[in-house]
Amino acid sequence: MIVWESFFDSGNIAWLLFIALLAPAFCLGGLWLMVGSRFAEAAKERLKCQSPLIVAILALAWGGWIYTLGFGPSWGTIPPPATETAGPMTGIAEAMAYADSLPDETLKMGRGGYFGGLEYMLLEKVLPVAGSHGPNFPTKASEHGVPSLVVCLLQFSVFLIALFPLVLVWSEKFSGIGLTVLLMVWSTLVYAPVAHAVAGDGWLFYRGTLDASAGLIFLAVGCSLFLLRSGTATSDGSDSPSGGVGALSFCLGILLLQGGSIHQADGRAVLAVVNSLLGISAGLLSWSFCSSFLWKRLHTENLTSGVLVATTAMAACSAYVMPQSAVIIGVVAGAIGNIVDRWLKAEAQATRMLASALCCGSVIGLLGVGIFATTGAGGNRWDGREITGLLQGDFSQIQHQLLAIGAVGVWSALMTFLLTRIANAVFPGSLKLSPATSANADAEPLAGSTS
Repeated sequence: MIVWESFFDSGNIAWLLFIALLAPAFCLGGLWLMVGSRFAEAAKERLKCQSPLIVAILALAWGGWIYTLGFGPSWGTIPPPATETAGPMTGIAEAMAYADSLPDETLKMGRGGYFGGLEYMLLEKVLPVAGSHGPNFPTKASEHGVPSLVVCLLQFSVFLIALFPLVLVWSEKFSGIGLTVLLMVWSTLVYAPVAHAVAGDGWLFYRGTLDASAGLIFLAVGCSLFLLRSGTATSDGSDSPSGGVGALSFCLGILLLQGGSIHQADGRAVLAVVNSLLGISAGLLSWSFCSSFLWKRLHTENLTSGVLVATTAMAACSAYVMPQSAVIIGVVAGAIGNIVDRWLKAEAQATRMLASALCCGSVIGLLGVGIFATTGAGGNRWDGREITGLLQGDFSQIQHQLLAIGAVGVWSALMTFLLTRIANAVFPGSLKLSPATSANADAEPLAGSTS
């Protein structure tokens, strides 16, 4: 429920603003250096010019309707049971005793839906109003000491980071109005319901699914990319120096996002950062070990994909597990991601390899939560129940995680398939590379690759 406050924790606000502004800069720059070389030069040059306009349009769409669909109170707010009626009463004391005996349904209000409602449309009920001691700002979690506007800005950072791989892929086929419309429709029909499902207190959150920050969102992006064929270069060798710098930048951005996933600067935020650091490190070493000893290749081969696998795994689990568990999840994610990446090399298709990294990491991270989640790290759920995983005897948590993976995977793949078919029909020939440009792009190997 929304609470209006005049005073907030300045430390928490500064912490989240710092993350919201710096995390996308590190992540977007890192992704560009890591995977940008796998796509056509003509598309990248055009994207450099159009990126300010794309971000501006997405920002307006975010404030207009995407934020409310993703993070507003759910459609069909759950009311108290309508079947309970009061019996005959003889006085006020008896009436008060009856009211106290009713179950408290307040926490259920606005939870459990598939889409957010329109209460936050155009940032309504997110902006301040006049109060007796100055402006009053709304907040959904007054114990965090931050207004809803800060959370809105932080979620916009995640939104930009998640969309970047799709922007890269679609920019090779669509440009101008076609690319912009496709991004906004995908954000409305895929991103918004996936974000609302857990982060927006939606139906998966209500049932018990756990996701630290953006595991399900990265899964949706990965499943969407699996249906798309684009990218003009393979990655059969070691990454270029710029790819290594990009990997470090992307890791730093993800570490910042994990620190903000709790929405306050406290011990759990520190634990999430530590878990992410250790898990990503373990995942990279596991990836390198598999490259060297399983495939007898360079230990640095395609290490940027290993970074994507490890970081997306931590994005799903860092706030709910202990550091030892984060290391185990990272090792498993690195090994399985490397095997899948090696299998897809026969296809030599950059988009599929990028999709596999995002899907493998997020799936392993989400399943890792179901196994290793503990009250010591995650605390209690919204309804007071302890957060526990399979190792603590809660088998249902694995079921919740599997339900989330299946639902998000099927929904995002189906909607992306339909959207791209419609876009190809509505914007035919939106972008046609010249034969010379296409030939040069196809012939250009990834920097630092080995034959």
